[in-house]
Amino acid sequence: MAPSETSLNGWSGFKSFLLVALILILAAPFFTKFENANSVSRLALVSSMIEEGTTKVDPYGHMTVDIAFHEGHYYSDKAPGMAFLSVPAYLLARAAGQAVGADLEVLPQEPSAQNGKDAALRKAAIRLMILTTSGLLTALAGLAFFKLALRMTQDTRLALLATLTPFVASPLLGWSANFFGHAATAATLFLAFYFCQKINADEKSPFLNALWAGGMLGGSVMLEYTAAPAVLIVALYGLYKASRMGGNGFAKGLGAAVIGCALPIIPVLIYHDISFGSPFSVGYSSVVGFEGMNEGFLGLTSPSVSVLYEITFGQRRGLFWISPIFILLPLGLYWAAKQRSWRSETVTSTVIVVYYLLFNASYFYWDGGASLGPRHITPALPFAGLLLVFMWMNARGLLNTLALGLLAISSFLNIAATATTLTPYRLENDYQFPIWDPVLTSVFSGNTGFTIYQNFGLPAFGVAVVWMLCCLAIVHFLWRKPH
Repeated sequence: MAPSETSLNGWSGFKSFLLVALILILAAPFFTKFENANSVSRLALVSSMIEEGTTKVDPYGHMTVDIAFHEGHYYSDKAPGMAFLSVPAYLLARAAGQAVGADLEVLPQEPSAQNGKDAALRKAAIRLMILTTSGLLTALAGLAFFKLALRMTQDTRLALLATLTPFVASPLLGWSANFFGHAATAATLFLAFYFCQKINADEKSPFLNALWAGGMLGGSVMLEYTAAPAVLIVALYGLYKASRMGGNGFAKGLGAAVIGCALPIIPVLIYHDISFGSPFSVGYSSVVGFEGMNEGFLGLTSPSVSVLYEITFGQRRGLFWISPIFILLPLGLYWAAKQRSWRSETVTSTVIVVYYLLFNASYFYWDGGASLGPRHITPALPFAGLLLVFMWMNARGLLNTLALGLLAISSFLNIAATATTLTPYRLENDYQFPIWDPVLTSVFSGNTGFTIYQNFGLPAFGVAVVWMLCCLAIVHFLWRKPH
């Protein structure tokens, strides 16, 4: 007997809560390497703003190569969004440290603070900053994805499989556990898309949805400047949805969206003016030591076919090695093209995926430095996953078995990467096949993010077992059908 619409809605609400918990728990316990240049650049800005009341990061200029130099001072070359969003968690961690007599420094100057319990406390503070930014935003985007997939499929299991595809079986999971902007940008961009989709579908609060959509679009640019073209694509989709509300409704919705967008953008413009002398000057225009940024427009030239191959099939950075489930994307596109009722969503998602592929293939530093997979296309992964919803809806027999197998393999690989490192790096030369070495070799040798718990007197194996049991329990309840 099929479940009633009421029971389906109630069950989906329960599953939504469990899904958010699963995404958070999967990534929450892993203390990844925070010493990479990208994270240090952002942490330096947080520390300088709170401890010194300035956007200058002069004391940390020697600690990272991701740095800008303007009028005799060092600045972070990154968009300031991650630093802005992590301030509350930083203040909370600092207050907690002072309460127990610890002088917390997220970027200590003394080498003696790099190891031992002080280092563990420092990493715990940074982990809290990540959990409340990238982690929480990614989980909320997973919730939005599940709700939209449920609306498309009318099947909780299909919606779950579709949601696991980008949020567990892709590098999006691992980046949600790192102090980079990729996962947070992916989340805000998809949340903007979700609220745009509801402008017409949810007649109870179209203007509130427009306000949230605008806020998420502005937040995407605040987090990563390279999201601007994708923001424009989602904005055009939102305008299309709002145009169906009528003239007066369209004007009000547009006004709400503009107000929402301005809220995160205005602080960014002020930051630019204070740091670089103009609201429209960004850190990348004053970057130090990366001559390739002078190529074309801030390192962007024309797409390279060879780079496009490397970020998809290449062993060093190829997406299909770490997330083989995306090999089925052409099938998703094929079935998506046949769905007239979801055509605008299909077109929007496809254009965003194409944009990020072309952007990555056009970028001088396309490999992303120390990176597992093509990190620059991370914000496109939820949209690629949305196209795969149509594959899950139509997969039967052998194809369904293949898809489930690829999903299982992809999930294992990305959980393993999250537990070890998304930023593999060694001085002598690059890893040629990083999904094997260092990721899987580290997992098989027991060298994972659980080992840091030994500094707190907890057994690494015991923490791992508790984590695994929690995840399995949540997956069990998520897979159950409504009655």
